[in-house]
Amino acid sequence: MYDEIIDAIEQGNYSEALKHAKQYPQDKIDDTYAVLVATICMHFGEFEYAFDYIRNGLQYNYKNYELYLILGTYYASTNPVQAKLCYENALYYCDSEDDRNIIESYLNAPDIRSVQISPTSIVILSYNQPDLTQSA
Repeated sequence: MYDEIIDAIEQGNYSEALKHAKQYPQDKIDDTYAVLVATICMHFGEFEYAFDYIRNGLQYNYKNYELYLILGTYYASTNPVQAKLCYENALYYCDSEDDRNIIESYLNAPDIRSVQISPTSIVILSYNQPDLTQSA
């Protein structure tokens, strides 16, 4: 379905890939389309557009590891902690051994490997009586 876009990206012809991507109806967008267009946007430095496509793609399929990988790249220069979390999510959802190796190379990059993630706990208070829950 997206063969023309994929071929253009693989050949490094991002302008051609963008031209093909614009031909698809916006109401038929799925997570694969989001990966492709986000990749094109990142290439052209259109990071906010890329973020929008990543977000929409994750809403469509939150288990798409390629979107987490691109999102990690989006955050890598500004928020290494968030980038590392994105790469870890990508690794968690990845089912391709070749792609797992690529994701691990991102995680082993010196600027990401040195990032320390602070442990976080979430406490949800609940009571059987609504008035106690509201006052807590």
